[in-house]
Amino acid sequence: MFKIDTLGNLLKIEYLPATSNGILSTAKTFDNKFVSIVTNCENANCEIYAFKVNSDLEYDSLYTYPYVYDSLCPHPVVSDTINPDCNLVVNVEEPFTKPESHQMKVFPNPVKEKLTVVFPKYLLIDNPSGPIQSTTVYHQWKSTLLEAYDLSGKKVFEKDVPRSETELNLDVSNWRKGMYVFRLLYNGKEVGNQKVVVE
Repeated sequence: MFKIDTLGNLLKIEYLPATSNGILSTAKTFDNKFVSIVTNCENANCEIYAFKVNSDLEYDSLYTYPYVYDSLCPHPVVSDTINPDCNLVVNVEEPFTKPESHQMKVFPNPVKEKLTVVFPKYLLIDNPSGPIQSTTVYHQWKSTLLEAYDLSGKKVFEKDVPRSETELNLDVSNWRKGMYVFRLLYNGKEVGNQKVVVE
């Protein structure tokens, strides 16, 4: 990166890491800083980096080490150009550091009449098959499917739950006494499971 005056004289030059293959584009931000997008490709693997500098080509003091996508935002990045049901994987640590945020809660347990189901803030799906094991974290989705089964495996309840619904109150006073398994499904995969005893 270099800075020149209006006559074309070189005022300053800043070298990007030697691993970069070239600048794809540079844009000026609202606060008069510059963001350059750089690629680093080896064989078939490419990485994309963003460098932010001020008008003197000095690195922005806020960014003292590399960040991963989505790590600078205090909340999930939601795009209106991306289908929220696509398999978008982002690197956000909260679902892992706060496991309760991706767990479905069903209470009271045991229950006699009214049951409350609290849906998770995030959906986690483990993908253990294949050479690379991964976990997909969903921050946005259209809907999930809540099911309840008795111990014989008979489905006694099913409801499509939109993303906007954070909890569900259910009257189980007419259900037979015994244990029930509640399952929360997304795209056919289980993202929540709780056992409840109806008295």
